Amino acid sequence: GWMNLLYSVVIIGLVGLLAPFVFGTCRAISLLLTHLWLRYSRYRHITFPSRPPESSTAEWLFEGHGLLIGVNRSHASVMDRLMRYVEEHNGPALGCLGIFFAPRIVVWDLDMIQSIFAKPDLWMKPEFVRNTLRDITGDSSVLLTEGDLHRRQRKIIGPSFHHDALRHTYSVFMDLGSTLVQRWKSMVQESLNHSVVVDLFKEVLRIPIVAICRTAFGMKEEYLRTHGKKLDAAFGKIFANLDSQSVTVRRLSILFLHIFPIWLTYRFPLKMLSDRRKAAQLIRNEVSSLIKQRSTVPTEGTPPQDLLDSLLRKMGGDAEDRNCTMSRSEVLDNCMTFMSAGSMTTVSLLTSMLTQLALHPRSASKLREEISSAFPAGLKSDDDVSKLDKLPYLDAVFRESIRLYPPIPATARIASETITVGDLTIPKGAYVLVPIAALQRLPALWGHDANLFRPERWLNSSTGGASMNLAFMPFLYGPRSCIGSRFATLEAKVVVAHIYDSDIRLTVVPACEFYQFSFVSAYVGLMMKIELCKEPSSSMSFNRYNPEVIHSEFLMEEEPSDGVLVTAAGRDAMIMVFLR
Repeated sequence: GWMNLLYSVVIIGLVGLLAPFVFGTCRAISLLLTHLWLRYSRYRHITFPSRPPESSTAEWLFEGHGLLIGVNRSHASVMDRLMRYVEEHNGPALGCLGIFFAPRIVVWDLDMIQSIFAKPDLWMKPEFVRNTLRDITGDSSVLLTEGDLHRRQRKIIGPSFHHDALRHTYSVFMDLGSTLVQRWKSMVQESLNHSVVVDLFKEVLRIPIVAICRTAFGMKEEYLRTHGKKLDAAFGKIFANLDSQSVTVRRLSILFLHIFPIWLTYRFPLKMLSDRRKAAQLIRNEVSSLIKQRSTVPTEGTPPQDLLDSLLRKMGGDAEDRNCTMSRSEVLDNCMTFMSAGSMTTVSLLTSMLTQLALHPRSASKLREEISSAFPAGLKSDDDVSKLDKLPYLDAVFRESIRLYPPIPATARIASETITVGDLTIPKGAYVLVPIAALQRLPALWGHDANLFRPERWLNSSTGGASMNLAFMPFLYGPRSCIGSRFATLEAKVVVAHIYDSDIRLTVVPACEFYQFSFVSAYVGLMMKIELCKEPSSSMSFNRYNPEVIHSEFLMEEEPSDGVLVTAAGRDAMIMVFLR
């Protein structure tokens, strides 16, 4: 009796251990065969490039053409490889192979892209994207919902991001910009070297988190002082966790997301996945607690105070009033979306703008002059935000930064039915990729200097000199464009303006090696030197270095009178060489 029971326990244990691997192997073989059949049947009319000569066998078997963001390349490197494919092949679209040779269609014809974005009901978000974001945003957020549900949510949320509704955020943005400048000044003054070196991402991460907590959710400063560090750490784990792992771990995580159900994927003993799940749950608990607390506060007879207040007023309601109401789970998921997506969008904008200005002292000097001329007494009141938003060179710097490094480098859609777009027939279920970062650097659209940071291109042209308006779409286009783009834009401009209205000077640490996040244009490990100076950076004398740039995949160069600035994107990281 006891021996039979022991044998039964051992057998059940072995089955439990082996079942996921057996299932995973069968699932992987099934996916591979299915993808090969699709490639040579339904996709045979689409051109697929040959195997990249630089890809190893392991890379080719796992990644196909190497356009899989998040494995062992920054998205800048991926987009650079894609641009080479585009230049080598004629036509509005190109096929490529992804994980398990999954066929993808990469579209760069702007008329086709406009058609895709204008008809969201025919183009759904891929399940892989949903699996990647579901633990953070939930299933019922405006980011992941489709059809009528998405339109209803957007109709309810939209007024909270209207230009007039954002006026109450001005004071918070001004306070955050001023606080950052004062903190950096104190750090420099307390330093024996009269300068400090900081990780730019870690320095600016807290700014958008606090901005959203205060403006969208009405959190008080006292509350953020006690709970803010936990939120900061949680967001850091969610977005930096994947990118800080080895290539093998990253491949395993993406492999699991493709093969296993999402509930099983996050049960695997991978620390990065468990840390991400715990961090997302911590943030969700904080937001849920806040919703519960705020839902008991009477609001009759008073106008909405913030985004959460607006959502809570729409929570519940009669069935007949369903078109203008939201369930509690919808409110929670949308709050999580704005906390996460909103924070990382602004972090992307801030790191991109500050990095480009640090690399291009001429542009930094022009911006400093524009701000000092417009505000001789400095940025003082909330009313300055409206005037600041209209400064032409600040706006040009902002647009040029997100042209080169859009917040979301690419977006994907699944065709819900067989669709003919232009001269191309896209089969039902096809995975279509719109490479935003590549399109915004394409020489055919932007000219020979497409890879260069040139804010001046926006001063005399609303399109930046591009041949078509849709060539610039950092916040997407159409009914599913970023609903909070105006919020993030104002916040980034105000913070950057405060920095360049002060005597702070930023420079990238020489030979600093860093890389971009997989799915957003933000940097990890970008070390920035902060100094105080009274002279514009372009008037200072520099010592020249002659470092060797290794394995550069693209080159950007400016020609100031006293130095050369070079940026090189390497295969596994972005390597910045600052010649001064």
